[in-house]
Amino acid sequence: MNVRSTPLMEDAAGNRVALAAGKLQALLDSADKLASTLSLDSVLANILAIGGELTGSTAGSVILRDPQQNDLYFAAATGPAADHVVAFDRGGAVTVGTRLPVRLERDGGWRDTTIGLSGTDVLTGRSYAGEARLTDLLADYPVALLARE
Repeated sequence: MNVRSTPLMEDAAGNRVALAAGKLQALLDSADKLASTLSLDSVLANILAIGGELTGSTAGSVILRDPQQNDLYFAAATGPAADHVVAFDRGGAVTVGTRLPVRLERDGGWRDTTIGLSGTDVLTGRSYAGEARLTDLLADYPVALLARE
């Protein structure tokens, strides 16, 4: 798909639309790499980086669907400590945990790292919808177990 050739993107709206079209094209090009020989991790990191640039966000996450298990699973997060979160969804409960906690603390903690999820943490009783800051989600315990509402 070529966004740059779309007439709507080349109208009188000016440079801003052309810039947005270029970023959207880069995101689509990144998605096309899924069929290439790149690893899934590098493709997801590329999609998150371009998506963040396109939307002006500093954090994001990817949740993929496993068709054999008919489950969703957490695939990627963005933010300064994205490498320190592990999460997955199995059977309607989302489990979130801390990976390499000593290094996480040494590097400055969760800061602005977020993941996308919804539900109520059965350990704390707090509810989340959409993006959750890991600083809040894992404030009391190094793990969270969210039940869908």
